[in-house]
Amino acid sequence: MPQIPSDIPSDILRLPAVRGGATAADIEGLLRTEIAARFAGGRPPVRLDCDLPATLELPLPVESLRAMLAPLVRAAIEEAARPAVHAGGLVLREVSATAVDLGPCVEIEVACCGPAAAAGEIVIGIPAETRVAVGLAAGTLWCVRCPEGGTAVTIRLPRGVVRLAAA
Repeated sequence: MPQIPSDIPSDILRLPAVRGGATAADIEGLLRTEIAARFAGGRPPVRLDCDLPATLELPLPVESLRAMLAPLVRAAIEEAARPAVHAGGLVLREVSATAVDLGPCVEIEVACCGPAAAAGEIVIGIPAETRVAVGLAAGTLWCVRCPEGGTAVTIRLPRGVVRLAAA
């Protein structure tokens, strides 16, 4: 039986911290796969922009990364590819992913711009699957309308999370 530190209630046990494994290459691969899957049917092309440090290691396994990002990326792609409802003007259709290692946490941002973004709407809804996966990783997320147009969803994942479980 593990020894329980005195500052933890007796009905809660410390579990090992979650080990990482997912990398920037996993994020980029997921984005490329989702874009390829969406545009086989002649939909408008969407530009992919990745600004991911090659040395980035995320504090979660690849499977958790996929569960977290795939629904969000799909939503961003769908919004970026949506038909324009206004006449005239060039509509930029882009999905971008950025990430930064802030030491105690990692931030991942998925953003899109397309016809609705050009009209000033917040265009990416945060899928329930993404909310659940971020919660399981003890992360936080938020959505903002970018001043230059488009929507960005940011996920912050802490490093060295101590997971607690009922005994």
